[in-house]
Order: sequence, then C-alpha cells, then structure tokens
Amino acid sequence: MNRMGIQLNEQIISHNLSIIISPVLPGTVQCKADGKLIILMKDAQTTGGYPRIFQLTKKAIAILAQKQPNERLFFNLQP
Repeated sequence: MNRMGIQLNEQIISHNLSIIISPVLPGTVQCKADGKLIILMKDAQTTGGYPRIFQLTKKAIAILAQKQPNERLFFNLQP
C-alpha cells in the first residue's frame, strides 16, 4: 500500500488473460494473473496490461487513500 497502488489480500479468480498495454488512470482496478486485485493510486504508472475490473470515482480514491493497512474495504457499485 503506497501512493502508487494498493494490492488487496483477497483473490477473485486466477486467469491467464492479457490485454494490450494501454493507458490507465488513478482508481483503475486491475486483476493480476493470480487473481489478486490492484487498485492504482495517484502516483501509479500510466499504462497497464492487466485486465481491468472497474474504475473508482475521485471520491472513492480519496476515501481509499485514508485507509490503514489491513483495514476492510467494501465496494458499492453504482450506475
């Protein structure tokens, strides 16, 4: 957990998918091959090749930046 990104402990699904490297934004949630999620933060890289799961809002990024390591996170999907 740092200004570049946050890797979540939970694992959703392992895969061998890859996508063409393309631009990413702060708040992009990517799924690594081992099924772990990475949330890109303000100082993250500008391109990524992992599949994207969803995009956080600016407000969600600000809230997430205040979390402590091992603190629980809950996502509320909104249209």
